[in-house]
Amino acid sequence: MPKIVRFYDLGGPDALRIEEEPLQEPAKSEVRLKVQAVGLNRAELMFMRDQYVEHPKLPGRLGYEAAGVVDAVGPDVDIQIYGIECAGREGCDFGSLAGKDWSG
Repeated sequence: MPKIVRFYDLGGPDALRIEEEPLQEPAKSEVRLKVQAVGLNRAELMFMRDQYVEHPKLPGRLGYEAAGVVDAVGPDVDIQIYGIECAGREGCDFGSLAGKDWSG
């Protein structure tokens, strides 16, 4: 099961919890990334303390930047993308995947 870093209260590292999340299949035009590394940075530390431009909705989560391997594709995505290594940010185009229409 995938893991996620969540916080239920504002604060420092003591507010963080690592929890399991159900594995989800990608929807149309999406890919699923088997994450091998995440980046936690100053903005996320500020976010969990409610000192950032955006304000967290509790429970909040960290780990928006990730690198890994595509391990599943949505129903309209070309299967050739399976196994590609990439990195990026949640909700954005991922590295070598960007700029190409992968729909079937």
